[in-house]
Amino acid sequence: MAIIYISIAVVVAALVFLGVHAVKLMKSSRQTMESLNRTTQLMQAEMNDVTNQTALLNEKTEYLKYDIYNKKQSIKSVGDSAKELKNTTAELLRKFKK
Repeated sequence: MAIIYISIAVVVAALVFLGVHAVKLMKSSRQTMESLNRTTQLMQAEMNDVTNQTALLNEKTEYLKYDIYNKKQSIKSVGDSAKELKNTTAELLRKFKK
């Protein structure tokens, strides 16, 4: 009969030991999960910032392309006008020499 009581005592002690370690494990894993959630939120915020900065950079790039195109067209227009002026001047000089 003593063996039965000893066996029951060993089983109860094992269950108590298991319960204590299970509670410690739950507390530890909860802290780890909270830390992981905070880290994930920070990473998400950083990714959102990078996405916003990328969109802004794309917008500025498109504006620069547009601005360069307009300036190129203006310079081309000035060049065309200079050619016309040269031709007109040459034509006027020919008329005056006649």
